[in-house]
Amino acid sequence: MRKIMALTAVMVMIVLCMVSACSKQAGNSETNDNNTVGEVNGEKITQAQLDKYVQLDKVNYQEAMANNSGDGLSEITPEIEKRMQDEMFQELVTTLLINQEADKQNITVSKAETEQAYQEQIQSAGTAEFDEWLQATGWGEEDVKYIVSTNLLYSKLMEPVIKQVKISDEDVKAYYDQNVAGINEISHILVTDENKAAEIISQLNSGADFDQLAKENSIDGSKDQGGYVGPAKTGQWVAPFEEAALSLKIGEFTQTPVQSQFGYHIIKADAARSFEESRNAILIELQNIKRQETAQQYMDNLRSNAVIVDNRAE
Repeated sequence: MRKIMALTAVMVMIVLCMVSACSKQAGNSETNDNNTVGEVNGEKITQAQLDKYVQLDKVNYQEAMANNSGDGLSEITPEIEKRMQDEMFQELVTTLLINQEADKQNITVSKAETEQAYQEQIQSAGTAEFDEWLQATGWGEEDVKYIVSTNLLYSKLMEPVIKQVKISDEDVKAYYDQNVAGINEISHILVTDENKAAEIISQLNSGADFDQLAKENSIDGSKDQGGYVGPAKTGQWVAPFEEAALSLKIGEFTQTPVQSQFGYHIIKADAARSFEESRNAILIELQNIKRQETAQQYMDNLRSNAVIVDNRAE
């Protein structure tokens, strides 16, 4: 079910993304609930709505923890529940702000656009898995379609905003000098079986091409780039992987499989890429970072200019 979470993560600045109908199309049956827990520019958020989204968050949290630990669903403590209540309240606020601002700017999403994006989610996740997720969360088709609609509205709101983002050649060069120049480049091959990892190391010692072996054997998404995962810097990888990667000299690869919670790695170090080799990748990375920052600033401005009431503490 983790696919569902990834598929709905269109709004980059919304942390959980799985927000639904707190007004208008979906959830209207709940708006008569007199227990109002908050308002955004006069538009209400009810306890019934908040409970629904907290239940969604619980399902996503437990599923993610189960996939990471492999030992079943994790307990939701009172502290975790309180955090979920706070986070989902803020997500509801954000959803209302997006829809309100879209209304102000006469930005709309057609039923056809929503239906197409909705069907794409089902196809990508798989019908059975999608239905299982709906059953676990207690959500319905209209709830998910409201997510889709809100995501599309957000994208349309952001189009003119992110078009303003400009990255200069000086910015790219400064990033290269600080983060790439003189730093080994790391690639890896990830497999689930230790014996297979040892066999790949044997092939490498016999002269086999690392890039090709990565494309043929690795289960990591980096396989299409020959296993390339970036410059060897601290703090970006899990401990066993990082320790091994930072210990390698140019041209070396690990002679024994490196185990992590993801499987068994064969890690290789190459010389730092030249500025020209790195230019396009750095430009894209800086654009993405700046666009996210710009989008966050835009939403922060909407929030600071809104009248937001939180009645939960009363």
